[in-house]
Amino acid sequence: MNPQEAIKTIPLLVKLLKDRNTYYVIVLGLLAAYIWKQDNEIAELKADKIKLENQINELRSKNCVEEFRVWQEALAIRQMEVKLADSLVREQTKDAKTLLKSK
Repeated sequence: MNPQEAIKTIPLLVKLLKDRNTYYVIVLGLLAAYIWKQDNEIAELKADKIKLENQINELRSKNCVEEFRVWQEALAIRQMEVKLADSLVREQTKDAKTLLKSK
């Protein structure tokens, strides 16, 4: 029985018991049970949230490491291309200077 259904039964219990103190005890008991249940569910949700945050952080760190490696490799390749292009430009410059000197 959910708390809303339980609360609907309270007036029937009050009519049966005809005692106001019992009514308050029942209401407080039902409210305490409802709060306890909600508190447990909140604690479970918080634990699930923490687990998910940890998993997300692990995935982020793994992805960052992999992405860093990819960028590092791309940078190394780019540096080799720049060195190659630089050496080609130097050779062409030398060839051009030699050609100009020979004319």
